[in-house]
Amino acid sequence: MRRVILFGFGIGIISFFIVIFFLNYLEMPEREISYLILLPGYLLYIIFPFSRDPSQNQLIIIWLMIMITSAIVWGILGSLIGLIIGYLRKKIKKQSYHEEMLDSNEWIKELTECEIAENTYNIRVMMGEEVGSVIPKISQGHYLAYDIDSYVDASPFSAQDMIDKTKAAGGFGFIAHPDTEPFPWKNWDVTDYKGYEVLRGEDKKAKVKTIHRWNDQLEIGQKPVIIGNSDAHWPEDIGKTRTYLYIEGPITHNSIYNALKNGNAIITSGPLLTFTINDTVIGKTINVPPGEQATLNIQWVSNEDFGPMKEIQVISKDGKVLDRLTKDIQTISGSTVISYPLSEATYFRLVGESSNGQVVYTNPIWVTNYPITPPPVWSPAVNVSNNTGISLFPDITSDIFGNVHLVWVDNTPGNFEILYSMWNGISWSGPLNISNTLEISNHPAISSDIFGRLHVVLEEQVTSQNTEIFYTTKNIIWSLPVNVSNTPGYSSNPDIITDNLGYPYIVWNDQPITPAHTVIFYTKKYEGGWISPINISKKLWGHSVYPAITLDNFQYPHVVWQDDDTQEIFYATWNGIYWSSPINISNTSEYSGRPDIVAVFNNLHVIWTEIPPLLKSEIFYASKKEGEDWSLPINISNTYGVSGFSSLVSDELGYLNVVWNDYTLENGEIFYSRLDKTGWSTPINISNNPRYSRWPAITSNNSYLHVVWDEMISSENWEIFYSHSFK
Repeated sequence: MRRVILFGFGIGIISFFIVIFFLNYLEMPEREISYLILLPGYLLYIIFPFSRDPSQNQLIIIWLMIMITSAIVWGILGSLIGLIIGYLRKKIKKQSYHEEMLDSNEWIKELTECEIAENTYNIRVMMGEEVGSVIPKISQGHYLAYDIDSYVDASPFSAQDMIDKTKAAGGFGFIAHPDTEPFPWKNWDVTDYKGYEVLRGEDKKAKVKTIHRWNDQLEIGQKPVIIGNSDAHWPEDIGKTRTYLYIEGPITHNSIYNALKNGNAIITSGPLLTFTINDTVIGKTINVPPGEQATLNIQWVSNEDFGPMKEIQVISKDGKVLDRLTKDIQTISGSTVISYPLSEATYFRLVGESSNGQVVYTNPIWVTNYPITPPPVWSPAVNVSNNTGISLFPDITSDIFGNVHLVWVDNTPGNFEILYSMWNGISWSGPLNISNTLEISNHPAISSDIFGRLHVVLEEQVTSQNTEIFYTTKNIIWSLPVNVSNTPGYSSNPDIITDNLGYPYIVWNDQPITPAHTVIFYTKKYEGGWISPINISKKLWGHSVYPAITLDNFQYPHVVWQDDDTQEIFYATWNGIYWSSPINISNTSEYSGRPDIVAVFNNLHVIWTEIPPLLKSEIFYASKKEGEDWSLPINISNTYGVSGFSSLVSDELGYLNVVWNDYTLENGEIFYSRLDKTGWSTPINISNNPRYSRWPAITSNNSYLHVVWDEMISSENWEIFYSHSFK
């Protein structure tokens, strides 16, 4: 504002002398005009006592006083006019900014228009928002909010507030034009942003400062994703900067958002440049064992407007340029292959430039350098139940002493009961009936605590219209089963885990009011008894079934289940105060069901069965690192047959081990795969028999893996089989 006042003052004085000059030059000595222009000076002359008959020298001084005084007053008038104009301009500018900005009502209107456009033109149209203040002096920068389900108020938030409020609206985001005035990003001590924009609008290339920051973050193990945007406040800017994405499967809102989150992105102001490493695409990680080479298959395509490709840089760890390709690439389109030996973990990314100066950037492909470890060798399968009845639905756990404990459903006692057996490393004990009721017992789950005690939950048919969840425990002998659900409807499919004090946590699906409504219930035991069951699925209608539970290092429970209405896998957790709202973690267009979950160092891992319409099912996997979002689901079975009924455990090294039922060999076998530092191993068959095998369960202790499953000997005889890995 000071500059506006000084500028107006100067303009006022200059205007005064220009007018005096023109009056004299144009010979317009009209007394009235002269008096008007010099009025401030004349007033001063009248007010102060000067000689009425001045000498020649005094007359010069008087005229100078009149001129200077009048000039100063004109300057002051100019300052006032400048101040008024500045104020009005600022008000008009602020008003125009706010006219361009959304409010909550306008946001909903725009969202509706996006939905109409998508349905009309059969293209994906997703509503987002550029969050932040439009007043440069108070702006902390701008934030690009994606996948939000509500309006994010564009008040002058702090940098972290913009990120947090976007996340609270269900979305994620990128920092916009981080080093561009008048709205640069002012606080880099923030968390939970996915990355930032490096190209926008008419930019031909990214700012050097932005790329240096990106390199610095990559070197310390961070993985910010870079993107580009039209930043189109005017229609003519649309498409000048583009972001290309690798999409796996159908092009949906979720698949687009997941590709952005995972960095499967290429950013360009001109040509398209892409590459793979041993068939792994941009944004993903591949393991290249020591002694082997990373082979980059590079491809590009440009057009006459951008010109042929001029240079391609291959950039790796420490921002080092490994190669500058100029020969044999100066074409509109082409490809080349380069290989590099590896001695350590690294990453590769490309930068290309066309002959007309447009630049293209890829996100990295991450490369680990772990030696390949062979999969475990498995013992021949052993028949544990070994009776003439029907033995089904086994579950298994191990204790601190190295013993393995098995429970299953068996009708050998006369009706279906829960039998128990223990393997001490040499042999299995004789089956023991631990339910011992006159009704049907079903679907047991077992857990061992840090004291070596055993905890079992089971489904018990009380009447033809009512099943309940019963619980029994063994210290020296098995306790009498007690009812922990106590609802009037059908309670079924329980799961159990114990905390570091030895208390059990139980989940199950229940129909407490009507068979048309199935919810997930949770309870836990404490010193005074059992807490009242809590509905953690929080649905008012529909069916939530097949829950699984785990505990993290803080002993907080995490639960996943199958939602039959959306055909997705949902997740909720207890944070020490309340249960979170359930969220969809599968987010696929297929049928997702029967999940399992395990926590490893506060990181969560979930598997489930994914069933496309009319096609074979597969085992899918997703994970959540502490403080991060859920990963994009991936297919880990990838076999030719139908895959299902999966079970998951982590071993002493923190590796994940999965078993499932697979029909690749037509008869149904138990397949196994492991996730270690090199990735998921190729599935192997561990049942290896001509009969139908299914419903596997897995546990780990002392570097051994133990797997059980049920197997059909005949229509009247099913048995429980067991196999273990060797060190």
